[in-house]
Amino acid sequence: MRDPNRIDYFLKRLGECWKKVPDWRFGQFICNIPFGGKDPFYMEDSQFIECIESFFKESNDDNNK
Repeated sequence: MRDPNRIDYFLKRLGECWKKVPDWRFGQFICNIPFGGKDPFYMEDSQFIECIESFFKESNDDNNK
């Protein structure tokens, strides 16, 4: 059985990213994240959140150039 405590940790990290684009609805948020050709349905939580955080890190890096 998966550890239910992972959910709060995941949601905290998701929330930190989502707050960077507060005007986006959740559907927009998910649709705007590139998942590298992977189907998010089959991704582990850790892979999913890594894609999201990577997207915002790269976006932030591009804005700081």
